[in-house]
Amino acid sequence: MTMRVFSTITRQLLFLLAIFAFIIIIAMGTVEVKLEYNQQMDELNRQIDNIPDVFLEIITYSLWIFDDEQLNNSIQSINQMDDIYYVKVKSSDGNIVVSGQDNIESYKSLTFDLKYEYNDKNINLGILDIHYTLPKIREILKNKASEIFFRVLVIVFFIFIALFVIINYFIAKPISDLALLIQKISDYSSLEFPRRRIFKKQDEIDSLFSAFNRTFQKVRIEIHEREMNEKKLIQTVEEKNILISEVHHRVKNNLQIILSLLYLQKNEADNIDDALNGTINRISAMAEVHEQLYNSDDFTRISMYDYLSSLIENISRFSESASIAMISGSNNIEVGLDTAIPLGLIINELILNSLKYAFPAGGGKIEVEILKEKNAYSRIEVRDNGVGIDSDYDKGKQQSLGFQIIESLIGQIGGKIEVISDNGLSVIVSVPG
Repeated sequence: MTMRVFSTITRQLLFLLAIFAFIIIIAMGTVEVKLEYNQQMDELNRQIDNIPDVFLEIITYSLWIFDDEQLNNSIQSINQMDDIYYVKVKSSDGNIVVSGQDNIESYKSLTFDLKYEYNDKNINLGILDIHYTLPKIREILKNKASEIFFRVLVIVFFIFIALFVIINYFIAKPISDLALLIQKISDYSSLEFPRRRIFKKQDEIDSLFSAFNRTFQKVRIEIHEREMNEKKLIQTVEEKNILISEVHHRVKNNLQIILSLLYLQKNEADNIDDALNGTINRISAMAEVHEQLYNSDDFTRISMYDYLSSLIENISRFSESASIAMISGSNNIEVGLDTAIPLGLIINELILNSLKYAFPAGGGKIEVEILKEKNAYSRIEVRDNGVGIDSDYDKGKQQSLGFQIIESLIGQIGGKIEVISDNGLSVIVSVPG
């Protein structure tokens, strides 16, 4: 950008100041003419006011003694004063003595009564009529134009210079420099803050507004992004704090569950291998819940279909007497961690009970299926084609460690259990949806 002596805004201000100077000249010229006019009027009024003191007594006395020569001399003396063009004396007997010509349109007149005091009486001898011209503004302008114009011009010149220096060097130039600076570092184009301009031509203030809006939009976008990132960070920290607290809580609960299972297992120590295998399966079922959570985007809920499929796969490794399968279908439920672990242990115990009691001769099939929701309960069925049960369900619960564990866990999650013995054994576990 080429350097200029004056910026655009300075040139515009120069034009405005020139108009302002012209207005001041007119205004101050008018004031000067008015003051001169008033001054001349005051001078004229003082002169007229002094006439009675000088001439009235002489004119009155001349009328009294009928001294026409002295009367004429007095009238002519008045007529020779500045701005007085016509003087008339009219006596009480009708005689008129005049001086000058009564032919000027713009005038002002004064009338004085001519009274002579004789024997304590005021005798009216006539009237004195004086016509005088008013000051003319045209004549004042003609005589005072150069003086008034020079005086006003000097005043306006100093005002003009002072305003120019103040506006150009303290306002216009800094704004121009700032506009150029912002234009160099700004590369965005959204204009949001319009400017009201006196002139249609674009100037540095318009450039400043445009550059400011572009820069401000960039700053606003960056601030918004930082705020969003800050919210995400805060949310992440909160989630991590919650997760850490939850992990400690879960570890404590899981250890408590393991301890409870071990205490129950201790009372059923007929076969140490079965006891250890049962404990391993139960701990594995609990660990699988955490494995599912680890592989999930949601740390609060897990898919029971995926979990049970993985659980069945792990149990199948230790089973040689029966095949275990997860029935695939469109039904699935997602539960929280508080429900997932007890529910997984329940399904684990049901499968282990079927493996232990349903197939005394070997062989058989165990199926696990997620059923449709019913009465606001989510349902999972574990069924086998084994020998079923001969005695009632309560007796089976009392005699089996697995059913004792199931009874404890089903109460923990507020669920229900339904046992059907028909061509094998079918157990339906219902938990609140």
